[in-house]
Amino acid sequence: MITNRILLTTPCYPYPSLPANDSLTDATGQRFTHGDDIFSLVSHTHCYANHILAQNINMPATLLEYPRWNNFIEEVDKEYAMIGISAFPVHLDMVMKMCTYIREKSPETKILLGSYGAQAFAAQYDEETKKKYVDHVVLGEGVKFLRELLGEDTDRPIQQKVMPKCGGAPAFINKYPKGGLGFLVTGLGCPGGCDFCATTEMYKKKRIELLSPDDFVNHVELYRKHFKNLSSIFVIEEDHFRHPRWLTKTKERWEKNMDLVKNVDWTGFGSVDFIWHYAENYGWDAIPETGMGAVFIGVESKFAGEHGYRKVREADAR
Repeated sequence: MITNRILLTTPCYPYPSLPANDSLTDATGQRFTHGDDIFSLVSHTHCYANHILAQNINMPATLLEYPRWNNFIEEVDKEYAMIGISAFPVHLDMVMKMCTYIREKSPETKILLGSYGAQAFAAQYDEETKKKYVDHVVLGEGVKFLRELLGEDTDRPIQQKVMPKCGGAPAFINKYPKGGLGFLVTGLGCPGGCDFCATTEMYKKKRIELLSPDDFVNHVELYRKHFKNLSSIFVIEEDHFRHPRWLTKTKERWEKNMDLVKNVDWTGFGSVDFIWHYAENYGWDAIPETGMGAVFIGVESKFAGEHGYRKVREADAR
């Protein structure tokens, strides 16, 4: 039994939602820009949740990303004391197959299931079924949960130092884009409370800050130090514009580093209404002055108002 190391993994290939010729790592082409003709992007990314977990516990970790079945069972057969699986709801059939194998081959191993697959698993099955497959269903922020489980200090800052780079480009420019983009998570969850939102339920209508403005810029500077040609960072947050003080402090810190001002930008997230409110209060120029070079915008359906949603009534996405 390996007691001094944890195994963190994604579900095994193949994914049920993908044809065999689609890359497991191309979230942009499969979802975000799917069907945009020549403007669809080809991308590759990583399971950053597991990388963040591994960086923020004292116990060494082995990471598997998109493993084939043989890769997975080779590690399971080493009999880790603890195995964590990060998954989406569509992967649950494969996850349960993986858990069944772990139970058979390494029955003393404690199994953790996290991410939105854990949320769906918890909602779908009764307690007896859950215990059959999984020892810990991890809902909410995972670093604190894992530190508590391992008996480690839960108050240490969360680090995301120089994680693997992702990449993306239109297919007519490069079908196999190199890893030229950094990746960071500034916050999890949203206080918006939209009734269709899994994130709202996962984090109980709260935002959990992972990186303060100073921490965020420090991490960008670290990327820049190690990768001189890196020019952009993909930054996960449900809605950066819902937190104007965070953006304002980021702007103040960003403008102090002329290398970042001249050579780096970052992609943020926002909803139409809060982008509009931010621009009204601080001016449109304040957005690029934070270092933000692109915004992933959430826009509700034109019929949303009929169902009580207000974003498109408060601001015109055009």
